[in-house]
Amino acid sequence: MAPPSGIRRGVSRVAASIAVILAAVLTAEAVLALFDFPPAPTEHQRLFVEYDSLLGWRNIPGSHGKYVTNEFEVELEYNARAYRGPLHPYAKPPGTYRVVMIGDSYLEGYTVALARRAPEVAQAMLQPLPVEIVALGTGGYSTDQELLWLRSEGLRYRPDLVVVLFAGNDIWFNNRDTYPRGGKPVFRIAGDSLALSNVPVPQVQRSAESMAPEPTTPWLAIKRTIGLHSRLVRLAKRLVRRVPWLRPGVQRGGSTSPITEESASVDSLYSVFADRLTPQADTAVLVTERLLARMRSVTTAAGGELIVMLVPGREALYPPGAPQSQGFSAAAPYGEKDRLSRRFHEICTAAGVRCVDPTARFVSAAEGLPRGELLIFPEDGHWNERGHAVAGASLADLVREAMAERSP
Repeated sequence: MAPPSGIRRGVSRVAASIAVILAAVLTAEAVLALFDFPPAPTEHQRLFVEYDSLLGWRNIPGSHGKYVTNEFEVELEYNARAYRGPLHPYAKPPGTYRVVMIGDSYLEGYTVALARRAPEVAQAMLQPLPVEIVALGTGGYSTDQELLWLRSEGLRYRPDLVVVLFAGNDIWFNNRDTYPRGGKPVFRIAGDSLALSNVPVPQVQRSAESMAPEPTTPWLAIKRTIGLHSRLVRLAKRLVRRVPWLRPGVQRGGSTSPITEESASVDSLYSVFADRLTPQADTAVLVTERLLARMRSVTTAAGGELIVMLVPGREALYPPGAPQSQGFSAAAPYGEKDRLSRRFHEICTAAGVRCVDPTARFVSAAEGLPRGELLIFPEDGHWNERGHAVAGASLADLVREAMAERSP
């Protein structure tokens, strides 16, 4: 028995509607493909990194390409000495106050165009003073690698001032011989000194944990395929991540639950901020103190001055419940947003190094932005252009003060 004509007409209309929608989707995909928009996300920034037997890894000298995520697109280019920016001669121009910066991904600034990066912002703000900033940033480096990079490359520029950008995760990884990027050197405590170990660094292949898990069901496989290849899906993700009012609710950064003294395990980088340090965390703090003291020693011996500048923690900028945290929040270790600053100042005091903490400046800048606008990329976690602008202004003030103190 044939279905009633009304049902047949209804089915035909639904089929026609589906066909129209499918045709529209395919047409939109074709148009986006024609203009290559949005571009496919880059697998990972490690595409611009190679193995190094002393440092574990380094930026590939002379490499260039576009790094694409759902939050940003940046043209990255590394010079013949494996850092972003112009290739500075080792010989310092007469009458020039030279600043060498050492740091990790915050200094490398892979999330923003070169002209918007903190060192370049500071350089522009310092004009017409005879200042030259050489930024030797490499993503993932901890203080131990930065010390080695300073000795092998940074001091060759004869700096008047060395500025170290210090991130909170440096402390924990200063006592580890591996990092998500691979193996790394590590200094071990030897009496009152430090001894370099794990060099040459073993060449570790990318771990299974760092790779995307294989789908376990046909539906997950289809979902993953669509996510990888559909430009409409990429466009939707991009809009959600880049347009503040499209973000659903409050995005969280860092830990998704409060961190307590008990929940910070031995293998947690947060354990270095606890009141009661585990043996591993206590060693990490002590090694960090000695690394900074050695940085000061080698810099002073080369005729320069060392200043360490803290990268403020996201939990200090966007604590849950704060007015500026309505579009993003980060759980603070042990419920106290100033834990990183406190530990930083304790380490600086023990190391006898001069340190600068721009956290208050960053908080003020975060509070002054319209709702939903941040100083960081919520998913990536690093500074966006606004964050680099604040860091650049902090750096410019630091350099001016150091120059004034050095002047006769």
